[in-house]
Amino acid sequence: MPFFALGRLLFAVWFAALGGGVWLFLKAVGPFLAKKEAEIDEGLTKLRRSASMTVSDLSVKAKSYAAHKLTRLISGEAEN
Repeated sequence: MPFFALGRLLFAVWFAALGGGVWLFLKAVGPFLAKKEAEIDEGLTKLRRSASMTVSDLSVKAKSYAAHKLTRLISGEAEN
């Protein structure tokens, strides 16, 4: 594509140095996020709850595994 490199360079200068990023956020990204705020918050709450349950499950499994290994070590059983 002709002038692609030049267009990319001009976009980068506009975005970074001339405040294009702020303009783009205020005109497009910000309003979109404001409309979707409730959905985003609900999704984050579900994700946090799911992650908490996963960590809790892993903690229980790790404790059980450690107790099993410690019991075998104390009783002198051979390791597999």
